[in-house]
Amino acid sequence: MKKLWPYLLFLSIQLSVQAQSMVAEDYYVSAFNEMSDMLAGRDTLSIKRAGFLAEWAYYEGKLDYKTDFCDEIDRIKTFILSLYEVNKLQAYKTGMQMAITSYIVSPYSGNGYTPYTYDFETFAMDDEPWERQFVSRTLKTHKGQCRSLPWMYKILASELNADASLSHAPRHCYIMYKDEDKITPEEWINLELTTNQMNPS
Repeated sequence: MKKLWPYLLFLSIQLSVQAQSMVAEDYYVSAFNEMSDMLAGRDTLSIKRAGFLAEWAYYEGKLDYKTDFCDEIDRIKTFILSLYEVNKLQAYKTGMQMAITSYIVSPYSGNGYTPYTYDFETFAMDDEPWERQFVSRTLKTHKGQCRSLPWMYKILASELNADASLSHAPRHCYIMYKDEDKITPEEWINLELTTNQMNPS
């Protein structure tokens, strides 16, 4: 039995090293599996949860769904509902989209009088940090780019039952929704959150 101890010790060290080297990959596998379950109908489809999972995997589990994501989104949602009611935006079919847009691009007490703007600080960097694309970062800093700002909008729209779509162009992302109130001569509105522009299409 004494002869087995060195072998068992060596084996346990090897297994421990192997397990540690696979930890980062395991987070991505776990996130992928949960998103796959959503798409296959085995779990509730949630863009908020899916967005969180991608960032959670990158941070190797060092992101909390409640405190780093849900709490702030719920707080914003409550303020946007007040904005919607006070400004009587229920008179418009796209009133909720208007309320979300207004919250993001204009100073209000609900966003600390700090609208969400383009992150020019990291834009000029040669090796720009990957996490600048993360919604969790935009929620905290009020700065984002052409992925994080539209994704934040889409998550809020989903939470508030407002119809809006994520649209993609090469190396770019923006929001589209149908102009049901005929505000423009076109059928759709393109919402470019990086420049605060609303363009008919």
